[in-house]
Amino acid sequence: QTHTMMSEDCIYVIGNTDTSFNAEQQIKGGKDIFVMKLDSDGNDKWDYPVIFGTEHNDKTTSAGIILGDLGIATNSIDKKSYSTGYFYNITSDGTLLATENSKDIEPDKSTKINDFYFDGSKNVYLTGSVEEPPNEKKTGYYIEWINYSDMESKYPVTPWTGSEEDAQRAMEWEEHQTNEDNYELMGYVRN
Repeated sequence: QTHTMMSEDCIYVIGNTDTSFNAEQQIKGGKDIFVMKLDSDGNDKWDYPVIFGTEHNDKTTSAGIILGDLGIATNSIDKKSYSTGYFYNITSDGTLLATENSKDIEPDKSTKINDFYFDGSKNVYLTGSVEEPPNEKKTGYYIEWINYSDMESKYPVTPWTGSEEDAQRAMEWEEHQTNEDNYELMGYVRN
């Protein structure tokens, strides 16, 4: 998945990569984020794309211009499907500024950022979800994730967002779904 963002004099291209663009850049995880800055003719404005990420698989969810800089919301997903949301800020010259992440706010929860909104002053508002750790008390319908090749591992549950009728049918017929961030996980509705 690639995002493009237009500014007054350039186009930013943001996406995922599992390879570096030159010998000095090292990939930190399975997939990292890259940012390219192009002029209106498609020529590179930076010597190399900016690459950043965590030791896990990183995925860009949204990007936008904030006071002349580029803001990028991402999720870092580990092998157990725990997600940490990150917000990166890159200046127009390609300098990566301080990074914020959801562990500072929700240290023991799996979080996913879907989008962000900038209010025009100094505030950025993130939207997304927070998932319960596997040992928390569960109420209502939820999706339990199972990895059949590693039955000992526990994964965070996902709150059920469908109707009660759909949840009951899924439970009765033992319907399952695949986790989009980890294809080894099968999800079953529970109550």
